[in-house]
Amino acid sequence: MAFTIDTVAPNVSQVLVGSTAWTQAFKTQLLATSRGNDDGYFILSGADQLDPIWFINANQVAVQFDGPVDVQQTDLLLTGTSASYSIIGFGAGATANTWVWTLSAAIGNDDLTIALDATTGNAVQDTAGNKLDGEWTNVSSSYPSGNGTAGGDFSFRFDVLPGDVNQDRVVNIFDLNYVSSNWGTPGGSPNGDLNGDGVVNIFDINGLSSYWGTSNVDGGNFMMMGGGLSFDAAFAAYLRDIANFRKDKGLLSWLDDNSAEELGQAIEGINSESSPKELDQIQSILDGFFTGLSDYMEIDNELALV
Repeated sequence: MAFTIDTVAPNVSQVLVGSTAWTQAFKTQLLATSRGNDDGYFILSGADQLDPIWFINANQVAVQFDGPVDVQQTDLLLTGTSASYSIIGFGAGATANTWVWTLSAAIGNDDLTIALDATTGNAVQDTAGNKLDGEWTNVSSSYPSGNGTAGGDFSFRFDVLPGDVNQDRVVNIFDLNYVSSNWGTPGGSPNGDLNGDGVVNIFDINGLSSYWGTSNVDGGNFMMMGGGLSFDAAFAAYLRDIANFRKDKGLLSWLDDNSAEELGQAIEGINSESSPKELDQIQSILDGFFTGLSDYMEIDNELALV
């Protein structure tokens, strides 16, 4: 009788970020657009690996392997340059051979590294005892991980900048453009649904405002993306109504009687032919508009605009 000995080591086939707050409708949209699945949003490989993740409530990291593995919560270490992360939950994901680690808080603007153990006695291994083949060169390797030999740790970099929908490493008017373009529509990727609740609405504006003007330059390629701007009248009117409401409540000291109307007109008038000077002017107006917006979510109920 012949016996076959399994000597093929397991590999990492995909890394994802997700959230305990994301709705099934949003996850379905991720799947439909080939940007994720029920366990989260796909982090790309190769030159696109460090494209910032833009979600405001990402509190899960998931790893999919190419087959069944024995993996423990302590096998994964997540480190950042701006914050420390505690893992409070661990378990099998919804997708085959996927394991999910849940964090104590959402990831903010940070540059992070995932490390998976493939060398110690508690290393990730398959059912035959082959340890993980995890070698990975950041911004160069493509899935799956490995060099063909068992016993290599997996070290994987990724960046997060909540609100940076167009992934140009700064949260500004071009990200607001994504929100405008998909205002009131079902969520998906990439279309401005920053909190993954399945619709683009005031809560996404609120999330974007929390990181307005923030940048992440660690991965390089910092640039101001121009062109392709188109804010529709309905969205401009919505921001104008919010500005008027906040002015009436005394929440916008910078806003005079005409500025709210000018805000709406300026946003509606932005297009791909807008000059850098015009964009700088509206950027300045929006800087004032977004200041403190996250403190006043009650506008949604009082204006009944969503």
